[in-house]
Amino acid sequence: MESQFKSSEEIYQPSQEQSLEEIRETLPDAGEVIKLGEKAAETADAQISADIKQAEILQKQLGEQVQPVIEQMQELKQELQEEKAAFEARVERLNSPYVLSPDLAKVLQVSRVLKRPLLLEGEPGTGKTSLAYALAGNENLPIIHAQCKSTTTAQELLYTFDVVQRLQDAQLGKDITDPKKYVRFGPLGRALSSQEQVILLIDEVDKAKRDFSNDLLHELDQMSFFVTETGEEIAAKHRPIVIITSNHERDLPEPVLRRCIYDYIEFPSPEQMTEIVKAHIPDVSEKLLQSAIQRFYEIRQVEGLEKKPSTSEMLDWIKVLREFGVEEVGSDTPYSETLLKYKEDIEKILGVQPDEHEALRQARMPESVIAAIEGEKVVRIKGDTSYDYNDPDHQVYTLLANDGYTFTTFDRYEKRPFEIQAEGVKRVDNLTFAMSKDSPLYHRLKEQGLVEVELEVSDQPINFAEVEESNELYIKGRDQKGQTIYKTKDGKIIYERRVIESEG
Repeated sequence: MESQFKSSEEIYQPSQEQSLEEIRETLPDAGEVIKLGEKAAETADAQISADIKQAEILQKQLGEQVQPVIEQMQELKQELQEEKAAFEARVERLNSPYVLSPDLAKVLQVSRVLKRPLLLEGEPGTGKTSLAYALAGNENLPIIHAQCKSTTTAQELLYTFDVVQRLQDAQLGKDITDPKKYVRFGPLGRALSSQEQVILLIDEVDKAKRDFSNDLLHELDQMSFFVTETGEEIAAKHRPIVIITSNHERDLPEPVLRRCIYDYIEFPSPEQMTEIVKAHIPDVSEKLLQSAIQRFYEIRQVEGLEKKPSTSEMLDWIKVLREFGVEEVGSDTPYSETLLKYKEDIEKILGVQPDEHEALRQARMPESVIAAIEGEKVVRIKGDTSYDYNDPDHQVYTLLANDGYTFTTFDRYEKRPFEIQAEGVKRVDNLTFAMSKDSPLYHRLKEQGLVEVELEVSDQPINFAEVEESNELYIKGRDQKGQTIYKTKDGKIIYERRVIESEG
């Protein structure tokens, strides 16, 4: 069953004799073309779905004989859906505006005068692929897009011979004497066999195997190839406009470079980016645009990013900012997930650094000591040591209650730890809390003489009287007075200072 869905090129094809003005006058409205394509797709999809249902009814009567037919129809339905998606993506790209720099326009002109492939290199997001689509839309030429992968071969780009289908046809008693029926042209094969000029985009050629581009030297040079199974030579009646793109993940062979017109597309400048955004989003406010562009280029200048944001991400970001009512961008980078694609990049840009003390935690350094290293005030409050060191002095309860703090009392039977629920206060051990330096609770506890021990961090050496534990990250021991001491590998000394004794 032949698909009823047609691409935009098949719906309308201008003759070569027409002038550009005549072509423009006779062009149908783009919206009507899209509607025609969508209607054709819906009609074909409905017909195939109806045929599948009919075949399933027949299957109940004829058994497994109908199963191959059902599978063929399902494959056709899948093919139709893929073709429809490709059509919609193509329409969107062909209608998308493109800001062409003077330098790139000159290189494009040179390529066309010399009739050589244009090889465009540059980082992702600089508009290499978009240029081919913009050219196709501007000149009303069909575009054939060959997307290279690590498994792509030159032979697939030219044609494949469907041996399996031919074998199945032979088993069913069909006529297989004409081998041309089983030749399936690839993107380059379709471009060279086309009855009119087309644009051939060989995208991300550096992703394919190294020999891939070398294997196409003759075909790109002579614009012809042989089909071995039929003995037929396919030669281009109209030399296709060939655009090859590369993200420069690796160097291309010298013979390929020699046959191409080369250009490296630099990332757009802020001025060019302003033009690009205005072309795609004409009604964007100047205040939002300029502040977003400034922040965008600040982010791109940050060293060590896994992936710098590209033009497409900039356009998406502007759309999101407008949608959520952001009028101006500051240094906080709202909706950064639109721009940044790696956790490490988000942490770097937003100032959220990975936990540098995670290694100390893995080495089982107490959380109280780590909190002191991180600059917090770590205190152990007075407690009732007669029964359990987790029971605070009742003066602590009174102070917390009078000052309006929420807390949980110690329970001897459930072993529920004493906790203080307050902003900037974190329990790190029995009766031991880490607090910010400006915490009102820290100062209140000290005023009332309820802080028993405070952890201090110093660069001054303290002698160990006893070593209890040693590893590559820190040493733990005691001083002459029996107070606990930690020494890190970078020379920091963390020790306990008994506040009540020293202040007394």
